[in-house]
Amino acid sequence: MFNIQCGIVNYSNLVMFYFSENIFNKKMKDAATLMRAVASAQKYDNVSKKACLDDFKEGLTPGFSSTLNGSSLLGSNPLDKALVRQWLQVRENLMCESNQETATLNLLNVSLADRTFLAGENITIADFVIFFSIESQLKSMTFQERENVVHLTRWFAHLQTLLTSSNLSVLLCRTMIY
Repeated sequence: MFNIQCGIVNYSNLVMFYFSENIFNKKMKDAATLMRAVASAQKYDNVSKKACLDDFKEGLTPGFSSTLNGSSLLGSNPLDKALVRQWLQVRENLMCESNQETATLNLLNVSLADRTFLAGENITIADFVIFFSIESQLKSMTFQERENVVHLTRWFAHLQTLLTSSNLSVLLCRTMIY
């Protein structure tokens, strides 16, 4: 009986270690995605202040308020600022690497049906954060799946052209024949 109990304890430790390592890897991917978004936004808006993960310990909204203080990327009027906060909360609660679902993409698609950017008439930090959060998911989607979220695909293609980085390459159309 002692051997069985030891086996169970060891097995549960392995399972706990696996889950801990899996959660850690997902958090690291999430942090890397966040820092890519921050770096691109700062480059786009010529913000010289450097950001680090410690700036975001209390959440995305306070972190961006300190790293992009006074920038138009936070919104140009009270409504835009509220929309930026709303989309950052959507990102925190619904779109972390471990919890991306098609329902979230459909929410984004419906929200982008009559607008060019997520929050207002100009690009904001919300656009950058969500762009980098869904990049890998859009890469893995088929053309048919992307056609189901046509407004999101249009928005993504537009942002991809605004961000002149060589490592952003999601093919969004088939061929010229299509």
